[in-house]
Amino acid sequence: MRQSMSINQLIDYINSDFYRKGRVNFRNKLLGFFRDESLRYLFYLRCVKFFQNRNKFFYFIFKYLHSSLGKKYGVKIPIETDIGYGLYLNYFNGIYINGGSKIGNNCNISHQVTIAKDNRKNGYPILGDNIYVAPGVKIVGG
Repeated sequence: MRQSMSINQLIDYINSDFYRKGRVNFRNKLLGFFRDESLRYLFYLRCVKFFQNRNKFFYFIFKYLHSSLGKKYGVKIPIETDIGYGLYLNYFNGIYINGGSKIGNNCNISHQVTIAKDNRKNGYPILGDNIYVAPGVKIVGG
């Protein structure tokens, strides 16, 4: 799992997620935050990870926002999941990713995707960089 991140790394993660959705300037990022649920969800996820060992007040606020938006759209990406820069969630619903999974940089994940651990000793899925996961795909085990 990645070490705790600095504020500059948090900003880089958030900017890379917004860049993947075509949001490059401040106005577009602000509009994207309020119009695109997947960007908002990723923003909350990155902030929960950042504040996890720093500030409990902000940690619980972002954790609540992260979980409530996830419940609304049927998306579960635990904060333990190791996610690289520039995650792109396409058609934001029905996504489940196990907490032990690793996702590389610049990955696209579509709707109705499950990335989970096998019940046996096969381990957790590891996705490399620049991966596209099509709608309905189930990736199970190492």
